[in-house]
Amino acid sequence: MSFAAALKLVRPRPCAETDLSDLLSIVVHSLPVDPDHYPELGKSDVDVDLFCVRHSALHFAKTAGQLAAVAEDVDHGGTVDKDRIARIAAAGLVNSLKLANEVGLTATEVCELVLLKLGR
Repeated sequence: MSFAAALKLVRPRPCAETDLSDLLSIVVHSLPVDPDHYPELGKSDVDVDLFCVRHSALHFAKTAGQLAAVAEDVDHGGTVDKDRIARIAAAGLVNSLKLANEVGLTATEVCELVLLKLGR
């Protein structure tokens, strides 16, 4: 599926005017952390914070692996698949926003941390 076709599937559909707060809200509401979606959370002895961090690490590793696969394909003579990279970049952003929410960061705090990371 092309990047343009994938965008048509997005509900609600973010646009250029969607700010980080809206995007964070879309991610949080689309990916709830509850026993219906993660059966392990139904156990009484589960540390939810630890589960969320571990699960996020798995998603980051999965996304990094997808990006590595693109690079490896190119190293063997393939071409850069920008649609594939776009989907990987979007997944990375979702991973980051999901983790930010799970550790209690607001959109404003995420923005401030990005600026700090960039030395601004």
